[in-house]
Amino acid sequence: LSGVYSDYIKSPEEKTAVKAMELMDKYAQGNKPWHLRVEFSGPHVPWIIPKRYDNLVNAKEIKKPANFYEDFENKPTIQKRQHRNANLCSCYHDWEWTSRNLIRYYGYISLIDDVINRLLDKLDSLKLTQDTIIIFTSDHGELAGAHNRIGKGELPYDELYHIPMIVSWPGRVEPGSSCDELVMLHDLCPTMLDMLDIGYPDNLHAKSILDLLLNESDNGQIRKQVLIEHHGTFQPLMIRILRDKRGKYCFNPFDFDEFYDLEKDPGELNNLINDISYQSTIQNYRNRLLAEQASVEEKWSEISYWFLSETGNQG
Repeated sequence: LSGVYSDYIKSPEEKTAVKAMELMDKYAQGNKPWHLRVEFSGPHVPWIIPKRYDNLVNAKEIKKPANFYEDFENKPTIQKRQHRNANLCSCYHDWEWTSRNLIRYYGYISLIDDVINRLLDKLDSLKLTQDTIIIFTSDHGELAGAHNRIGKGELPYDELYHIPMIVSWPGRVEPGSSCDELVMLHDLCPTMLDMLDIGYPDNLHAKSILDLLLNESDNGQIRKQVLIEHHGTFQPLMIRILRDKRGKYCFNPFDFDEFYDLEKDPGELNNLINDISYQSTIQNYRNRLLAEQASVEEKWSEISYWFLSETGNQG
């Protein structure tokens, strides 16, 4: 899962940064606006890093996730099987094993921090920092011991879906400001066009978050809920999720569903799908999930309706 290699060998991230800086030099010589997308593979598993980034933290100082002791009781079968298979491929994921590997996860993060700092320093040297918009985000999160797992998988948990997004726009976005509104990755397309005052089709499913970034949103709420589509990682699998700030409903068409009260159970340990007191709430989320799928013309919306509606197969 993790390991180190000689400091004399450049990491893929360092090689990517060097290529990016070469392009920055090239673009800076011109008189046209430019866009550069720099993608790093880490800190993805396996955590293989240069030796100098190893042992930067003490395993005993790494905080154990509150939901580490997940037993997958009342959870879909795929979660139990993947947890079993992950353990068969390595060893039982006790905290000692996990924390020893997380040392290199945090080392990998430090490596990414360093190469990003090099890119920012390059921008400074080209005197372009004040004229450049920087957006930092990721494609998915990392369990890092949450739910007794490493990496990712066919799981609906926030550790995988709740990812960072940082925007720097000198003179426009206030440094140090933050918000907890619901935003989706594909919102970046209309947002960047909006930043540049370039028009875009008004029938996009994505939404510009420019007003949110500038703290000019009328109601402070860009999205009241988000539709999350999962098409499988290690095997084809359909999972659809409707999440708002209070709860999360997970539709698993070939197994039983999940519902989590995020206010009472932020660690998503207690699946309330069969709790009598939550049935009206769950039905509300279920109806909203179907409406969201239909509104974005999601290709499985009819199948979801067939499974979940009163006219469909309830068995």
